[in-house]
Amino acid sequence: MQCEFSLSYDGGKTFRLIGRYTKSCPDAYYEWPVKIPSNVPSCTKKNQCLFVWSWVASILPQYYQNCADVSIEGVDGGKLPSRSIQMVDFPGHPQRVTAPGDGAGENMGKGPNPSEVEANLHDT
Repeated sequence: MQCEFSLSYDGGKTFRLIGRYTKSCPDAYYEWPVKIPSNVPSCTKKNQCLFVWSWVASILPQYYQNCADVSIEGVDGGKLPSRSIQMVDFPGHPQRVTAPGDGAGENMGKGPNPSEVEANLHDT
């Protein structure tokens, strides 16, 4: 399974990746920190600026996504990250990509990978 955090400045038409965890996510027993990059542009239009959490299962064709309407005070001339969120193949909806998964099965996860926490707390 994999979870990703992204920003959308167009009401959910496109998503720009700001953080990713590839092991044992989500898991209510741990925090999964993500930093909004300091160089993004401002976005204050209601229903246009979204903070997004996406979760893709590795075994079953399951995909979950939650969005929060946010207001971001960014910088003049700021840039959104270039990477988009992962698209995953599901039966009948091929995207020609796969998610790595964590191989944990039904067991409780081990929490976030320290290197991923570190990467997700820095500007992208």
